[in-house]
Amino acid sequence: MPGMSGGELVERLPHAGHDPAVLLVPGYTEDAFVRRGALPPGARFMPKPFTANALAENVRQILAERPRAR
Repeated sequence: MPGMSGGELVERLPHAGHDPAVLLVPGYTEDAFVRRGALPPGARFMPKPFTANALAENVRQILAERPRAR
């Protein structure tokens, strides 16, 4: 992603009035959030490599944890 990392984007979104569901899939095995031990609230981290089933399960879990829009 040009200009910023995915982690930087996740940190900025709440300040812009957004509350996204987040699944961080880093381009590298060592990610800054993991090294710091601080994922954004509600975010999940999914290291590579992973299977399609593991991805689907993580997405299902994230969506199940989100409050439903009215």
